[in-house]
Amino acid sequence: MNDYYCQLATVVYDQFGIDPFEKIMYKNYYLTVQDYLITVSIDDEIKNILALLKMLPDKNEAQKFINSAITYNIQSVLLGENGNSKYRLKEINKIF
Repeated sequence: MNDYYCQLATVVYDQFGIDPFEKIMYKNYYLTVQDYLITVSIDDEIKNILALLKMLPDKNEAQKFINSAITYNIQSVLLGENGNSKYRLKEINKIF
């Protein structure tokens, strides 16, 4: 993993205690927290997400932010919005 992923992981997993393998679901699809952080670590070149996460006061707020971000990204991919094509469909898992 890259250095930025390690920084994100330290905040999300260690500081807030969020499970990297937690599945955030939208309709019949999900991404894990880890899938999301890996993609963020590649695409967030100026580390906006890390700065935002560090400002959140507690696990509850961090969880709400991550859940909303993942849900939004799944919705965007399913709608075919090109701006979120970086969230590869193979990372979005369908529940049967």
